[in-house]
Amino acid sequence: MANLKKNSENKRHYLIIWASIFSLVMLCLFGTACNEQPTIAIRKYSPYDLVDASGKCYYYVSSKYTNLIKKGVNTWNKHRPNTFVETPNYGGRTCLIITDVFKEALLCDGIISYSNSTIYLNAAFYESDDYRKDTNYSQHSVTHELGHALGLDDNNEGLPKNVMKQGKLKNINLTKDDKASFDKAAERY
Repeated sequence: MANLKKNSENKRHYLIIWASIFSLVMLCLFGTACNEQPTIAIRKYSPYDLVDASGKCYYYVSSKYTNLIKKGVNTWNKHRPNTFVETPNYGGRTCLIITDVFKEALLCDGIISYSNSTIYLNAAFYESDDYRKDTNYSQHSVTHELGHALGLDDNNEGLPKNVMKQGKLKNINLTKDDKASFDKAAERY
């Protein structure tokens, strides 16, 4: 009888171990426990972009947040080199303008206007205590808005650390969702 009880306990012990391993594998394949989840990239792109036929997005900076803009540009250009190209003037071409506004009533830290090719960075947020204490909030906002200029849409369904996820976030590195969305949008350029 004692031997039967011991065998039953061993089987239960092995069953718990295998169930734990199975759960961990399933979580890594379909959950959020692993860094790059889910395994299939969720691509979100919009019908609008500010990239010309040669695959370049020329931009002009009229903002005091130049360092944030350069870091955001470098983040996107690391994946697809020379997509963003800074220009000292418009030179007769379509050009993205990045500028500042101070609007406490505007409930977002940045917004893009496709109609006048402008990204507005809301200084009311960037100058707030939260954004000053942790510049990753500001960096996420700038990099996120630059993604819209490339034709990417908000991606709230994919990875929790997507740059293209909306909100007050600290996501500053491209995930595979961001990269897949960028690649899909770039097929149109």
